[in-house]
Amino acid sequence: LYRHLDTVFSLVDRIIIVWTSNEKIPSDIQEIGDLFEVEWVHSPFDENASLAECRNAAIDHIHETGLNSTRWLYTLDPDEYYPAHHVNLISVRRMAEATDSLGWMFQFKNHRQDGSYNLSETVRMFKLDAERIMRYEGRVHERLESAMRQIGRNGLHPAVRYAPFIMDHFGLAKTDEQMQKKLERYGKLLAAAIMDDPTDCGHWSSLALQFANDGEMDKFDKAMDI
Repeated sequence: LYRHLDTVFSLVDRIIIVWTSNEKIPSDIQEIGDLFEVEWVHSPFDENASLAECRNAAIDHIHETGLNSTRWLYTLDPDEYYPAHHVNLISVRRMAEATDSLGWMFQFKNHRQDGSYNLSETVRMFKLDAERIMRYEGRVHERLESAMRQIGRNGLHPAVRYAPFIMDHFGLAKTDEQMQKKLERYGKLLAAAIMDDPTDCGHWSSLALQFANDGEMDKFDKAMDI
């Protein structure tokens, strides 16, 4: 937490942390956040919730406390690292000066415990709008595709560009026990998402990736075929 806050404090106008545990914020974490003037939002991430709801809680907080002072939303997770943070933050500052872009696509190296990695990408920085169209969806691997399609239907077609660096992500570089617990939890959430909408290919693709991360390639092939 301190690493992230110390890195971005001089870059951003506001720092919002969404606390996703049902438990009270520990005093040491609260103290670190308060040192950096963090705005805390509580949105528990349990078996009935979604990661989209947690991220949208921050968006709602911005709207409720005054959107006029905030143009861009830029999100980070605790297990993500900049490859060269000084140079990368200069790039983020330049990215925020773009006038023809709706958002920025970030690429991630998802490192595993054995030293290997795979690549993924997602929009992590985008412009906020007064109508609250730009919101996340999805129980797991939250996304913005529906919001962007809505903006397109409204007659606007701004670009989404790629950030000029690749972030390092260590969320998969956990012990076997930690990874099993994480995969089981995410697998249940993805199964619930498929029950919500069996025709959404994004849910099936995400489930297939879960099987791949767990080494179950037969199930991966079946999910991708669907």
